[in-house]
Amino acid sequence: MKPVALILSIGTFFYFLIALGYWDNGGQFAWISPDEVFHAITFPPLSFLAFGLFIYGLVRLVTGKGLRIYYSAVGLFALPLCSLYALDQIKAGRAESRREYAGDWSGKSDALAAILLDYYKLHPNRFHFVGDSEEVTVDGFLEYCESRPDFASLNCPHDSEQLLDFTGRPVHYYVALNDDGHVGPWAVTPDPTSSVRVGIAANSDALAGFAPPQK
Repeated sequence: MKPVALILSIGTFFYFLIALGYWDNGGQFAWISPDEVFHAITFPPLSFLAFGLFIYGLVRLVTGKGLRIYYSAVGLFALPLCSLYALDQIKAGRAESRREYAGDWSGKSDALAAILLDYYKLHPNRFHFVGDSEEVTVDGFLEYCESRPDFASLNCPHDSEQLLDFTGRPVHYYVALNDDGHVGPWAVTPDPTSSVRVGIAANSDALAGFAPPQK
């Protein structure tokens, strides 16, 4: 087992270097090469093998006699790949949570936009335009949201100062400046019952809500 364990550990270390090349900024594997099937099939079992080798080296290092350098090498060569796999699982779980929240963002964003419209009618002076665009910053909106019973049912994430979207970043707010049929970059259905249109958006051009709701 002794020479085999070291050979396998070195093998998993080189596989770790290959796998690391497929790691993108979002923490997911980007299967961009023709051998994507090979990597998809081999990454989990080789990661478990690396974990087993790391445990084997650690246990023998603690309980065995002699060859401490050898067992240390077995564990150290195996550790990077099982660590990368663990990190992949953690980030995959977070990504799944974001996808679940994104799935119902449309309904939530429309409801938030309706609250934003009410807030605009009460405190238009707290809306500040960003440059020449229709995007605005809004003072005190989170506190107003928390005072509304309908906001609690939306279960929207936020920090101590602002609302967050499903990616964990601050949402964007928009107020229409004219009657051109747009709120920010999005076309909307004209609403004759309202003199102002507002919108709220996640950090994606495809995920925005408007108030009053489009008909």
